[in-house]
Amino acid sequence: MVDICPSNSASLRNEEAFRKSEHMLEILNCIGCPNIKTVAIPSSAPCFCLSKLNLNLSTNLKKVDLACVNLSSLNLGNCCSLEILKLDCPRLTNLQLLVMIKSSALRTMALA
Repeated sequence: MVDICPSNSASLRNEEAFRKSEHMLEILNCIGCPNIKTVAIPSSAPCFCLSKLNLNLSTNLKKVDLACVNLSSLNLGNCCSLEILKLDCPRLTNLQLLVMIKSSALRTMALA
């Protein structure tokens, strides 16, 4: 366990060990986050291990622009405000867009 606000030198050593151990985010769940309006992960971002991204029920999400080489699963279900979707994710095998489009909200969809 890493103490976010360390009060002694032992906690500082634990935090440094955690950072050096190269823990990489593999799964990110942002389910039902109404304050998210844009999700952008450029190819220059160090998100090499991100394989699953769940944005289900992010009802105010308008733009998704992702360039993630290892992303295999993306859930955009119930993102009814989505207008722009740009994906450069060569390993993407599971894309969920269930109940996403209310009227014809999605204006741009680009898959590379």
